[in-house]
Amino acid sequence: MSFSRILKSSIPYVVPVLIFLVVSSLYFSPAFDGYDVKQADVVNYRGMSNDLNAFHEKNPDEEPLWTNSMFGGMPSIQITAYELGNDIDPLRKVIGLGLPHPVNILFLYFIGFFFLGLVLRINPWISAAGALAFGFSSYFLIIIEAGHVTKAYAIAFMAPVVGAFIMAYRRNLIWGVLLSAFFMMLEIGSNHLQITYYLGFLLIGLGVLEVVRAIKSKSYKRLFIASAGVIVAYGLAIMSSAANIMVTQEYANETIRGKNNLTIAPDLRENDANSTADGLDRDYVTQWSYGKSESLTFLIPYAKGGHSIAIGNGEFSENLKTAEFRREAKEFIAQNSQYWGDQPFTSGPVYVGALVFLLAIVGLFFIKSAIKWPLLVVTILTLFLSWGKNMMWFTDFFLDYFPMYSKFRAVTIILVILELCMPILAILFLHQLYKNRGEIAEQRKKFVLISSVVVAFMLFLIASPSSTGLYSQAEMNKMSDPELYIGAEVREQVKRIPKEQLVQYGVQNPNDPQQVELFIQAVVKQQADAYESNMPELGAFRASIFTSDAFRSFGLMLLGIGMILILLFVPSVKAIIPIGVICVVMVVDLINLDLKYLNTEGEERRGEKIYNQWQKVEEKRYPLSPKEADIQILEVEMAANPELRAEIDKAGEAALRFAKENDYSRTATNNYIQRERFRVYNESTNFRVADVTDPVSSSSRASYWHESVGGYHGAKLRRYQNLFEFDYIPYDRQVLNMLNTKYIIQGTEQGPAARRNAGAMGNVWLTRSVVIAEDEDEEILKLGKIYSIESQSGWKLSVNDEQKEKAQVYGREDIVVSKDQDSILVQWPDGLAVATTAYLVTDTNGTIEWVNAGAVEQDTTDSFTSVLKLIVDYNFDPSKMTIVNADNESAIGKTEFSGKGKIELKDRTLNKITYEFESDEEQLAVFSEIYYPLGWTAKIDGKEVEHIRVNYVLRGLKIPAGKHTIEFEVNTGTYEKGVLFARIGSSLVYLLLLAGLVYEILNRRRKKVESEE
Repeated sequence: MSFSRILKSSIPYVVPVLIFLVVSSLYFSPAFDGYDVKQADVVNYRGMSNDLNAFHEKNPDEEPLWTNSMFGGMPSIQITAYELGNDIDPLRKVIGLGLPHPVNILFLYFIGFFFLGLVLRINPWISAAGALAFGFSSYFLIIIEAGHVTKAYAIAFMAPVVGAFIMAYRRNLIWGVLLSAFFMMLEIGSNHLQITYYLGFLLIGLGVLEVVRAIKSKSYKRLFIASAGVIVAYGLAIMSSAANIMVTQEYANETIRGKNNLTIAPDLRENDANSTADGLDRDYVTQWSYGKSESLTFLIPYAKGGHSIAIGNGEFSENLKTAEFRREAKEFIAQNSQYWGDQPFTSGPVYVGALVFLLAIVGLFFIKSAIKWPLLVVTILTLFLSWGKNMMWFTDFFLDYFPMYSKFRAVTIILVILELCMPILAILFLHQLYKNRGEIAEQRKKFVLISSVVVAFMLFLIASPSSTGLYSQAEMNKMSDPELYIGAEVREQVKRIPKEQLVQYGVQNPNDPQQVELFIQAVVKQQADAYESNMPELGAFRASIFTSDAFRSFGLMLLGIGMILILLFVPSVKAIIPIGVICVVMVVDLINLDLKYLNTEGEERRGEKIYNQWQKVEEKRYPLSPKEADIQILEVEMAANPELRAEIDKAGEAALRFAKENDYSRTATNNYIQRERFRVYNESTNFRVADVTDPVSSSSRASYWHESVGGYHGAKLRRYQNLFEFDYIPYDRQVLNMLNTKYIIQGTEQGPAARRNAGAMGNVWLTRSVVIAEDEDEEILKLGKIYSIESQSGWKLSVNDEQKEKAQVYGREDIVVSKDQDSILVQWPDGLAVATTAYLVTDTNGTIEWVNAGAVEQDTTDSFTSVLKLIVDYNFDPSKMTIVNADNESAIGKTEFSGKGKIELKDRTLNKITYEFESDEEQLAVFSEIYYPLGWTAKIDGKEVEHIRVNYVLRGLKIPAGKHTIEFEVNTGTYEKGVLFARIGSSLVYLLLLAGLVYEILNRRRKKVESEE
């Protein structure tokens, strides 16, 4: 074949790739000038991984398998890993042509779908248009802006995995199997197993189609060989990620994605209804559920307002200014959310494109290929599953009966499969229009009928936006029962307001529950009145948003229908013209929406463009600056240790030189200097910090600067998560003490400030008294207090809706005392010591407060009435007692120890901790380190020994009398086996690909020789 013929034949394949390269580069053009997208999740990742990165920089040949920076300590495999044995990162860079982030992700979206289109033997130009439409699906750009990088890579490799699967069964068996191994290796190696799991639904659907096809054609041999090949290929792909999978599987059972051994909820009610057999709680799985009417965003992006932002700050703020509403109503509308769907919040809609939707729906009636059926079934399945709690019977079935389904949260993510299926259906229909124009023209009446139904549906939506719902479920709840729903929200807010701030709001005595309740009721009434008077205008404004956007989508659909009608009714018009118009408009429409969520807008300052959504690469690498409270902690520690100050200053000077040599911006320079100063501080100190000015369980900011009791991660250790749910962290001082929380950052009028916690127990201590807990329920409850309560003066006592005269309680139940028409929800007093007696009383003015027993005895004038008597029976104090589960009672042998002797920390790194112990008697040591037996091995004088769980989450070890060296070492066995398997699996994939290439070259040469002969 001549070079010119080869060149001509390659144009439909090479040019689209060049288009993908140009389009992705133009869309993310700042990436070529040293910028990267600002991504909130990447900032959280920096906080999570900072100590891991610092350790790896210092010990490049040692893999850190534990982090101390979050949640008191946790395994690090699902945070970051430096050696997994499969070389996925460099391979991904090669496929992405070495393009900078995030240009490479967008390019991978395009090229992967293009490959799938070619496997389906769709016209290359139509495949290219489909690839652009797939890549610009709104959710795929929104997750880039959010920083969900692993999710984006997993999405990018979905289409080529499907393409290779189809190739194995229908096209080239050998290359289909080889590429199945290759692309599935990349898919799994992206480390977002939730996407891979959901992709399995589509692969199963396609597999069922192949079985049916084989049965009809009796081609069982090909089915068996292809199936065996694909299974082996996927086995090798799984093997290539063995290090990640094996360690994660081991870890998952101990996390919130495994079984919860507690049978009680924090209020001591039964927890069974919300629990799954071996995964996440149902409400956590379905917290992010797509609303049924919210599914209209597939074709009308602003069907529910777009994204979570106050209307006054959003893209419709100008519309509000010109709207003819009352001033009060405008102010109310401006403060309310632009998004009115049922998710807690969202960064943007799932929009596949009005034209993509139209082509996919209409195409179902014209596409000949049977592949449309699994695509349709899986689309419907993923739609139903994305509804989560809004179709709970269906979700429950999958949670209870589908393996691993309960391991994943945010069911809305499953819509990525729908976003893959619909563009496939769309380009299948466009291809059929292009190739079989005459056949479809003969069925134009059917097309007119189907398109008329679509038009009628759109007109109905435009005419009646209220039918889709203009308020979120939360808003409707507040309107129907403001006392219950607004009240609960206000009470939660008031609970977290400092008492001095409540005084500023007009509460004279914030320690008086009655005054606080009156304040709450006033706020609830104010908000309820605002809802009642202004919600109709809010609904009307939202209706205008919906209608205008529905008109836009309707216009696009009319254009698409018009182009197809020209194709079917005007034979003289070349097919490429109307199809080309559809393709261009389809892509432009998606880009137009995407630019609202991720763009290159900014302003010029001193000759340099300052982007709204982009930052210098070095600023992204070092994104955080410390709070004044963080600096306070650093200064206190340096003041106490002059040698530490010298090391920190030295690190700061070296960082400044490095930043200048690399031409860092001022922000990056300052952040890098502080990062290096705090790195030395963290390597030299061993305590934890609680920053209660941030969301402790969902922010990794403090983890960047300190060893934190909080953090940010979707797979926390289950027992540690329970400490959050039971409100021990960050509110219970004794629990913070046992976690060696030396500093607490609290809000003040001047801003966050660090306070020294004198009760911090240190890294390790010798206990004296052991309290045995019969099960994990009792174990976690004994971290708190136990009270005896008894009703007084004819008042009735109710504990979790059960009537009692007296009861022993933990202070976390719903406890109500009532008499006649009066009822009081009991708020517990703070700071009472064991054996203290207190009374809840009400005076003649109706004021309710707690008083001590002496005040009641001295009240000779009956100035108040006792409502409830309380005696403190038990108060957890880690300096006096240690809680041990009954399962470990035999391991310690006794419940009393002298506590005499000495044990101290000698050395502590991420993978090893060393202590020195000396005592004349056997002792039980409590280590302020999180218990995770699968990850840590305990040794006494080099001999491995068993350690136990104490105080629900900590490590305990019985140590014989004498002088001993105690070591905790990270267990690397599972990880090292996984790395070995990964190297074998990935090497086999590479060797098989190489063998396939050699075979292909030799086979073509043989055929060429045979043809010449």
